[in-house]
Amino acid sequence: MARRGMADQLIAGLGSGVHVNFRRIPCEYKKKNLTVRVEEGSRNPGKLAVRFLYQGGQTDIAAVEIARGHAAQAAPSLWRSMEQLRRRSRGFAWVSSRAPAGPLQLRLVVTAGFGGKWLRRAGEEAAAALPANWRPGREYDTGIRVTDVALRTCATSCRAGGGDEELR
Repeated sequence: MARRGMADQLIAGLGSGVHVNFRRIPCEYKKKNLTVRVEEGSRNPGKLAVRFLYQGGQTDIAAVEIARGHAAQAAPSLWRSMEQLRRRSRGFAWVSSRAPAGPLQLRLVVTAGFGGKWLRRAGEEAAAALPANWRPGREYDTGIRVTDVALRTCATSCRAGGGDEELR
């Protein structure tokens, strides 16, 4: 499918009884944490658009929230949801038109097959996911490493492999 025209041949073959079975392969970025890139057009404070890089495992990011520094630990109601936008040429970005000033914490829901879990940077460094002076075009290490692998749910290939696999 990676070669030019192969996707068209595959789609044409689906109508003629061709069965397709695929498996999602986990990504592994050795020595790399989940990184956030602040997109061009962001303004500090105010508009914030981010894209995640080095997302390991076999996961999808289902939700992203931001809060100002340590305030989120004292008052959980200060978390603000970010919207997911699909940009045709570059994939998904997460956007907020109400990003507060100061250092920002990020927390996100990561799904791997069934269910999901909240992830965020822990400990004293929790407020430092984005520094107070964040700038568009820069990348920041979130301190989070994603390694979850999804359950395999399939009709035919799982029978040969001995059944469904658990989340690892």
